[in-house]
This record gives sequence, C-alpha cells and structure tokens, in this order.
Amino acid sequence: MSKANVPFNEQLYKVIQKAGEDGITTKRLNDTFSNHTPSSISGVLNGMKNEHRVESIGRGKYRISDKTKFAKDTNVKKLVVGDLKNVKDQYDLKLSEYNELSKIQQEQLAEALKIIENAIEDLTEED
Repeated sequence: MSKANVPFNEQLYKVIQKAGEDGITTKRLNDTFSNHTPSSISGVLNGMKNEHRVESIGRGKYRISDKTKFAKDTNVKKLVVGDLKNVKDQYDLKLSEYNELSKIQQEQLAEALKIIENAIEDLTEED
C-alpha cells in the first residue's frame, strides 16, 4: 500500500512508533508532515491521546502509549468513524484547490468522498 493510501493518522502513528521510547517532538512531526498544517497534526495527536494510542512525555513531545490496546469499553466503530471524518476533512478542498484539479480528478474525489460519507453513515446508523 502506498503512502498516499495510508490514512494520515496511521502515517503519524508510524513515525511516532519509529521514534521509540525517546519520543518525537511536534516540531519534528510538523517538519516531517509539512504538507499538513500544525493544527491538523495537533488535532490528530489529541485524538490519539484521547484513544490512549500515544502519550505526552513532556511539552510538545510524544511517544506510543503502553495502553495501545483498546479498553474493554472502547466503541471501536466510534473510533473508526472519527478516523474516517479526519480523512474526509483532509480532502475537503478549498474551491480554488478543487478548480485546479482535472475533470477526472474532480470525479474521483467526489466518488471517494461519497464512499467515505456512506461508510460514516453506515457505521453511525448501527450504533
């Protein structure tokens, strides 16, 4: 699977995982993922902290949490819906960005976003 097909939160997780016990700074993450805004990186980090996938080990420094397994009462579908919403938000382009896409890319984007929206709806309805 190419990097483009891996959700951003998983790319971020893998970079933090590679950093090991010493962790990695948000500055380094911002440099590594310069195609994402610092606020989007921070949002994903906060989500992963809430899910106990990562932990803060100082101001602006993160590592993989020891509590990476789902807690007994974790609603996995809810986590997946959150991840899908984050992916959808990544491709919520400004009109100027959208207009720069070719017609085929616009159609592909619309189809992909519809698939994500349907998955979110299906997972939400089942709760």
